[in-house]
Amino acid sequence: MRNVWLKVACAQCGSVKVLRDHVVLCISMHEQSYAFTCPLCHKVTERSMGPRIFEVMLNTIVFNAPPITELEVHQLAEALAACPDPLAELEA
Repeated sequence: MRNVWLKVACAQCGSVKVLRDHVVLCISMHEQSYAFTCPLCHKVTERSMGPRIFEVMLNTIVFNAPPITELEVHQLAEALAACPDPLAELEA
């Protein structure tokens, strides 16, 4: 799979490029944001995003991601089994 670079905005360094795999989407009931570590200053930056940017990020990061492996499925199942109420964890 080829590397996909995203242009993001660091509060300290301005516009920088990071690999798609280094961006985390943060989704809640009320807002969406993304977080990344700046390759220049190494600070973690979280930025909110509107619906259009969210759609682009979701399509770029999630839908172009490599397939989930069988090991990852088993790890998810174990994590869910260890959590008495997984939905409560998400709402917290």
